[in-house]
Amino acid sequence: MPFAPFVGVNHHGQSILLGCKLISREDTETFTWLFEAWLSCMSDSLPLSIITYQDRAMQKAIENVFPTTRHRWCLWHIMKKVPEKLGAFKEREDIISSLLSAVYDSLSSDAFEEAWHCMIIEYDLWDNDWLNGLYEERHRMSITQRSESMNAFFDRFVNSKINLRQFVKQYENALRRKAELEWQADAKCFSKRTPCVSRYEMERQVEEVYTISKFKEFHEELTALMYCDISDSVGSIYQIIESFGQDRRGFFEVVFEEAECEVNCICSKFQFKGILCRHALAVLICNSVELLPERYILSRWRKDVRRCYSKLKVCYGVQNLTIQQERYEKTCNAFSKVADIASDDENSYKTVLDWIEKAMKDLPKQIRCESVGKTNTGGATCSSNKQINSESVERTVIDEVSCSSNNVQLALNDLVVTRRKGRPPCLRKESSICKKSVQKNNLIVFNNLVGFTRKCPIILSCA
Repeated sequence: MPFAPFVGVNHHGQSILLGCKLISREDTETFTWLFEAWLSCMSDSLPLSIITYQDRAMQKAIENVFPTTRHRWCLWHIMKKVPEKLGAFKEREDIISSLLSAVYDSLSSDAFEEAWHCMIIEYDLWDNDWLNGLYEERHRMSITQRSESMNAFFDRFVNSKINLRQFVKQYENALRRKAELEWQADAKCFSKRTPCVSRYEMERQVEEVYTISKFKEFHEELTALMYCDISDSVGSIYQIIESFGQDRRGFFEVVFEEAECEVNCICSKFQFKGILCRHALAVLICNSVELLPERYILSRWRKDVRRCYSKLKVCYGVQNLTIQQERYEKTCNAFSKVADIASDDENSYKTVLDWIEKAMKDLPKQIRCESVGKTNTGGATCSSNKQINSESVERTVIDEVSCSSNNVQLALNDLVVTRRKGRPPCLRKESSICKKSVQKNNLIVFNNLVGFTRKCPIILSCA
């Protein structure tokens, strides 16, 4: 049966699992139920953006449940269809090359429109329904590298041939592995410093506050300054020439507002990846800006960003609770008893809420979850950024370990075989898990969900 994970991105740039879905049908009604259940788990906090594979039923469900969310289609999956959709044309190689150039090399909407229409006119593609449909939905296309990386990750644990009991165990192992990778990256950030190679203060500023992986991304942009030259400037507009080697060059326009210390490049890398591009850095350095303005130091990439979800006791893994998790669990239990009593009386209810509000004000600001609470090098401070609590949407009961205080034992139903949309699973690379069988009995609780075949991840952004 169709299986697709909900995927997010942590402060190391790693893909993290926020939950998964197992559904028996792929229609609008089923997707609507799925997203409503997800929204309930996320305390009705709508994601800012969501990237999925190209599916009309899912599109309608997202429009109904997430009306303000920016819905984009994974460009990688769209481009995989190109050989199939355009393979019948005699000039297919030239058409594909022109299409890829229009999609990936256009820096502005005007440049894309011009390249697209040139392709349509040159190869007489006016009547191609697939290209016409793609053009009508061009605003939905978005580049992401999360899809195949997550599929490759799950290939090490699950595949379409394992049964539900094996899936439960392997999904638990996948969750544990993802958590371990994040813990390892956290430990490395606080125990190791990455040396700076330039004399720019902004490099030391970023190294001080960003995780190692994100600092390396910034370092690559800073290093690439040697290939960028400012060819001309008129007022606040700068023309940048970047050398790509082999006599290839790119031309980029950067707008710098000196009064607000605001810089915008036509390549839009900061808007897309949250890292200032080499072209913008060249203009900042040219204008003697030594430290990055506060707006360009994102709290989501900081090594000290506070993640409330890390305090939650999780169902997978047998490791001991951290001191933060123990405190969190005891505090929640104590508040649960207070809430149970206070909810019976209006006066008690208001008294407790007033006390909580006062207690929040008395807590030191730097330990609140809605503030990163630390200061950048050079006096630039990050703004407060509320971290959304990414609770897991699945509720599993494995052997005698239960997520809740009550031990629940439920029998598994037989698997329901359902044909999914898209490429048959037999064409995918077989995972090594087929060679091993899991003997332990595992029990799982899903909301009306049975079975499993892998699909494209649903990628969410909440920051």
